Amino acid sequence: MRILHWTESFHPRIGGMEVFVRHLVEHQISQGHRCQIITGALPDQSEFDDSLGYTITRLHFQRSLIARSLVGIMKIQQKVDTLVADFSPDLLHLHTSQASAFFYTRARNLPKALYTAHDGLLETIHTSSSLLEKILSSVVSVVAPSDFVATKLRQLFPTAEQKIERVYGSLPCAIFADRQTDFPSTPYHLLAMGRLIPEKGFDVFLRAVARVHKSFPNMKVTISGDGPEADSLRGLAATLALDNTVHFTGWTQPEAISDLIAAAAIVVVPSLWQEPFGLVALQAMQQGRPVIASRVGGLQDIVEERTGYLVPPGDDDALADAIIALLNSPEQLSTWGRNAALLAATKFAWSDCVDAYQRLYEDMTR
Repeated sequence: MRILHWTESFHPRIGGMEVFVRHLVEHQISQGHRCQIITGALPDQSEFDDSLGYTITRLHFQRSLIARSLVGIMKIQQKVDTLVADFSPDLLHLHTSQASAFFYTRARNLPKALYTAHDGLLETIHTSSSLLEKILSSVVSVVAPSDFVATKLRQLFPTAEQKIERVYGSLPCAIFADRQTDFPSTPYHLLAMGRLIPEKGFDVFLRAVARVHKSFPNMKVTISGDGPEADSLRGLAATLALDNTVHFTGWTQPEAISDLIAAAAIVVVPSLWQEPFGLVALQAMQQGRPVIASRVGGLQDIVEERTGYLVPPGDDDALADAIIALLNSPEQLSTWGRNAALLAATKFAWSDCVDAYQRLYEDMTR
């Protein structure tokens, strides 16, 4: 089967959707499928890339739309049509409803398509989004990576209800559910990972850490990731007198993330926006770490009371209380960590995820 994956961006430093798509494509290739990716281009990326063992075509979708250049838009549309004609895919898997999807709706001779709603469903945007409506009306199937997204899609677009199916997001995991969970003794170590952007709530996390630090002065905190908020977050850490407590790693290679999680006692996901799923939380649970997260979006599907805490978004006092409660109970840390690993291995099994997509693909191409 020839599968064309269409994403908004494809860069390891961007976010969870890119990580998921890369693992999905690599799995599909291992199963004998042929895959290509068409995606938006960033300034530092070449148009064609086959270094990962499959072809990635990067086009300046967003730049052409911002410039409002009809000639530029037509040139990109021609490149899309040529790519589709040359690859001749059996199906298209769309992973975006953002700028590049405009070109999807204009492309010619496309095969049947499936859309995974990785994008956050912001009602102020999507209730008036004719682009998303066009996508939902044109595709054969719509996949929601969480119950939260499935519910929102059905509320916002009731005419597409019969197309919507929930397939939990996942990632392959080499850590077994019965792995012995060893937590750092002292100082206790907190970890937060992700793009350093306002929506991720790292400033809320730092303010919570400042309060926790009063009870646990020897604690360690790691913030892993890069982004436009990096300097301001470092400045906030200094203002809060956390210079010697908080370590900013910058972007971390994917293969090193496991070591970061293994060194932590708790992983914190302080998001302010409605996360469609929450791969950072899942990665932590796969390695037997309890998660404290904001009660938003798909994170509510992942974190349960027996595996961690959910707190109101933006509430640094509630976040600090939850962290302190767990740090004060080493036995609960260990128990919840084991529960987290078991839940990740069952409710969010990678094999269930890829099998569900394979079934949908087969249904589409019959």
